[in-house]
Amino acid sequence: MKNVREDTANIKKQWVRLTRVCNNQCLFCLDKDAQNNTVIPFAEIEKELRLGIKNKAVRAVLSGGEPTLHPRLIDIITTAKRSGYSHIQIITNGRMFANKNFLTNCLAKGLNEVTFSVHGHTETLHDGLTGVPGSYRQTMQSLKNALNEKNLIVSVDIVINKLNVKYVKAIINHLAGIGVREFDLLQIIPFGRAWENRKTIFYDIEKALPHLRKAFQLSLDPNLHIWTNRF
Repeated sequence: MKNVREDTANIKKQWVRLTRVCNNQCLFCLDKDAQNNTVIPFAEIEKELRLGIKNKAVRAVLSGGEPTLHPRLIDIITTAKRSGYSHIQIITNGRMFANKNFLTNCLAKGLNEVTFSVHGHTETLHDGLTGVPGSYRQTMQSLKNALNEKNLIVSVDIVINKLNVKYVKAIINHLAGIGVREFDLLQIIPFGRAWENRKTIFYDIEKALPHLRKAFQLSLDPNLHIWTNRF
């Protein structure tokens, strides 16, 4: 049987960094060494988008840092659509989309998919990992705003680490309960803040297998798509 989601995963993409800044301070951030509190100039982003079209990419993936912090995000989405991309995706911690008007404006210019980073099913767990009190409430509001948009594809990234590995099944169930149907489980890797905080967040994957297997078994639900990344 043809797997539409797997076919989609193999479509050629152009990844474009929009910023070198983030409004979270995640304990596991692998990008921290590349961040300097700046945004990428619009002209450079345009150049990267044109390069993707030249190389036959059909999907533009906007990332950061935190891409929603770019002051010209609306223009960037507009440019990506006009350049010829059939699908525009953004990977975000989601906090800025708590402003529903901001999300609506992005959709109006051509945004097709949002991947949210959610690392806990409770305020204490998520905020502890992101390093920002209140980030869970903002992200959950943003997620609900996105799920209310009929034509928007919504997925969730979960970075698995020592502090949340016991709760991965609970996190998936919690988010599935509000309507999320696609998840990417990302194994923590030793770069940036993840390496700095290794004593706190690295874990023994063999000891954690019972928890991971419980989460992986949720993929048997035909209504859920669960991917693994970097394991």
